[in-house]
Amino acid sequence: GSANQTNGGEQGAVNSYMAVILQWLNRFKRYPNKARRKREEGIAYILFEMQRDGEVTLTQLHRSSGSATLDRAAEKLLLQASPLPPVPDDIFPGRSVIRQVLPINYSFTQSR
Repeated sequence: GSANQTNGGEQGAVNSYMAVILQWLNRFKRYPNKARRKREEGIAYILFEMQRDGEVTLTQLHRSSGSATLDRAAEKLLLQASPLPPVPDDIFPGRSVIRQVLPINYSFTQSR
């Protein structure tokens, strides 16, 4: 049925929007000096809530990267990068607050 198609379409739109957000965050991302000195790497999963206009209203560590320094940096990153690009109308229609988990990747190969 058609219900599946709209769902799949929305999921695709959500994925591409999340990719836009990750690109946006990369512009603000700084490797913490302490973590750099200790050669710490990892992916911190951050739960966040945002308004449709892109304002981040809540960030919370969802899953640790294994480094407290990187976890804190990832949480701060979302607030520093706020407002994020606004949520397109075709994603989460009717919801005023969007809640998502994003992986914030800190690795030396990425951050040249």
